[in-house]
Amino acid sequence: MKFAMVDQTHYHLVDYEKSDVYRLGLVFLFMACLGPAKSVLWREKFRVAKVKEDINGLPYSEIFKSLLRWMLQTKEARRPLFTDISQWLNT
Repeated sequence: MKFAMVDQTHYHLVDYEKSDVYRLGLVFLFMACLGPAKSVLWREKFRVAKVKEDINGLPYSEIFKSLLRWMLQTKEARRPLFTDISQWLNT
């Protein structure tokens, strides 16, 4: 479900479920890093390349890393819904 979001300069639609998927992906990344990932410390400028670097450096399976990459897509259209993740995990 998409809702309109208005900030000071833009009007755009936001899919709140996909936003929740992204936030859960960040929680998983923080847990996997045992703390804030270097790439997403709020003091620093967010860098997509650093997120990929953090994920690639995790000592976990490639399946888990692939899930994180998918959940942390910056383009909302590429990010999964929870039902997509459930189907993917059950295949």
